[in-house]
Amino acid sequence: SLNRNLRLHTEPGNGEIVRVELLKAVRNYPDDVIFPEMLVWYFTQEKDFASAFIHARALDLRLKEIGIRLMELGNTSAANDDLETAKKCYGYVASKGEGTPYFYTARNELLQVRFHALTKSIPSDFVGLTELAADYAASIIDLGAKPETAIMLKNRAHILAFYLDRGEEAMVIMEEILELPGLNKRVAAACKLELGDIYVFEDLVWDASLLFSQIILDFKDDPLGHEAKYRNARISYYTGDFAWAQTQLDVLKASTSKLISNDAIDLSLLITDNFNLDTIFEPMEMFARADLLIMQRRYDEAVITLDTLMEVWPGHALEDEILMIKGEVALQKVELDSAILFFQEVVDLHFDDITADDALYQLALIYDNELNDLEKAVELYEKILFEYSGSLFAIEARKRYRELTGDTNQLQP
Repeated sequence: SLNRNLRLHTEPGNGEIVRVELLKAVRNYPDDVIFPEMLVWYFTQEKDFASAFIHARALDLRLKEIGIRLMELGNTSAANDDLETAKKCYGYVASKGEGTPYFYTARNELLQVRFHALTKSIPSDFVGLTELAADYAASIIDLGAKPETAIMLKNRAHILAFYLDRGEEAMVIMEEILELPGLNKRVAAACKLELGDIYVFEDLVWDASLLFSQIILDFKDDPLGHEAKYRNARISYYTGDFAWAQTQLDVLKASTSKLISNDAIDLSLLITDNFNLDTIFEPMEMFARADLLIMQRRYDEAVITLDTLMEVWPGHALEDEILMIKGEVALQKVELDSAILFFQEVVDLHFDDITADDALYQLALIYDNELNDLEKAVELYEKILFEYSGSLFAIEARKRYRELTGDTNQLQP
């Protein structure tokens, strides 16, 4: 790639040379668009999205474009946690007016950027999310409930159901979306997936399964169908039908979607390791029930269920998984010391289990993001790279290790 050929990251001095020369070229050849386009590319590579925005906006105005390069930059900025620049990008596109192709998407993304900011913290910002839900409602009143605002309606319902304990209201909104005339089939399927998740959250698992089954029939060899099949497999798991869940997961492990495939692999490994080799079914059934309670954010009930499991079957093969869940619950409750103890116990006592790298990565994130103990975080990221090089977390660990240490060499285990 151009980035690799210019060695922008391996030889930082090259980046300054490229920046200066491109700025000169922009001044010397004002009629040529290739140089401002390269500046946008350069600043994006350097993750200086604010500077990239200035040049991307100038190009959009100059070429009388419809905002697509600003939407792309907004998406990249948001993915890299530069939410301020993302808001500028989406705000600029939305300012073009309702008659432009990306208007509704930009209006929705402006609100979604705030959602991501509010849910990054643990626990999520309840007051901020309440205000955001109200702003979603105001935007929908302004724009109207119609196919173009279906995703906006869906996102508001998500906040109501999963963060504000207003599930009934959310279900009504989702059911009304599906009644909108002229609703795009793919958008309708995405809304059914959301409604199904809300049904599971509200303990209406069979209603959810019915919705997911409809999507599987309508989108058989499509990522939407794969997503629905995974959700149905998860319902089978929650309700104790592990054999059927495993059958569905085996198909999904070959899915073209990396995220779905990874989720399917994780759940399949959990079932294989703790159900297929066990002649006593009840521990796994109790664990799956606790997992559902976690999904429904009924944390206290979940912990009681897990504690009962460990008391009745001490030393069960599920112990590492139980410790992981208890660590995740402690994180949600901002009980960081407890979370560290649970994850560390997995690392120390279950270092050869499939959860060990996960526990190590969670510890690294706590020290990195919550405690700001960067020296400890680096130590943990490095341990992942050298002791669990095949981990799904290795790529992210390597990326963050380099950011913290300034090591631009190809660190290899």
